[in-house]
This record gives sequence, structure tokens and C-alpha cells, in this order.
Amino acid sequence: ILSYVAHRYALHHPDSPLTEYHMQWQHSIIAPFAFVANYDHPLAYLVHIFLPTYIPALLFRFHLLTYHMYLAIISLEEAFGYSGYNVLPSGLILGGIARRQERHLMGEGKGNFSCLGIVDFVAGTTLGEDVVEDVREEAENNHVRERVKGRAKGVGRKPKGRSRS
Repeated sequence: ILSYVAHRYALHHPDSPLTEYHMQWQHSIIAPFAFVANYDHPLAYLVHIFLPTYIPALLFRFHLLTYHMYLAIISLEEAFGYSGYNVLPSGLILGGIARRQERHLMGEGKGNFSCLGIVDFVAGTTLGEDVVEDVREEAENNHVRERVKGRAKGVGRKPKGRSRS
């Protein structure tokens, strides 16, 4: 939520002094790729990336190892989100992040301010399809319905030939 608020109101609000810097740096990228995940003006990076990851650690007093794991997960999520790959272990979530990031950059920052899209969905700032459509599309691409049907055929039946003693 901190990242969404910083991104929407500090980096894309017309009255914010950081909007011009953010648009010149981050939104100069035509198509996202993994190396530009942290490409932004230093002040915009401080407000949008550093503070939303540092403030929770400061407030909740994470252990140093826990904080480093948190940073690693966030860094991987950003790199995967900017990479555009949909063939990832958790494609249902990360595939949607890549599409939302692409729509944000292509839409000149008019929406999709959060990485997962949940806050965008609630705030009504989703560009293109919403989170529900993203999950539905990823489920269709990964043939989830067929996989579930195949696994659910034997559920609730007693195994044949086995007896409990």
C-alpha cells in the first residue's frame, strides 16, 4: 500500500515535483525489461522503492536475516515483473505483474500503480483487464481447469483393496 500511494501520488500527481523526474527517467523506457526495474531518478527511487521497503522494517523491527530475505523477494519480484516472462513457477501472480507493468509504461502512467494489482482494483486505477481477468487468463493459459478435474476424480472415494486394521 505504501508503494502504491508513493507511486500514484508522489510520482504521478500533476502537482508533485517528482512527477517530471519520474516521467523523464522511468517512463522514457519504451518496453520493460529486467535491467530497468530500478531505473529511476534517485529521488523518485528513494520515495517509491526505498522508503516503502525500509519503513516496514523500521516499524516492525525485522531481524537482519529476515529483512535481507524480504529484500531478495522484492528484488526478484521486480526483476520478474519487468522481464515480461509468463513462464515462471508462480505464473498466476507474476505473469499478471509483468502485464500490469507493461500496461503502466505503455499507458504513460495513467494506472496500474501497484505491482500485484489488488490496490489498483480497489482504487479503480486498473488499466486494461483487472486482477480477476488476469488470474482467469493465466488459469486458462496454464490449463488449471483440466488439471483440477483430473486430480479431483478420485476424491471422496474409498480406495479399493485396502482395509484398515
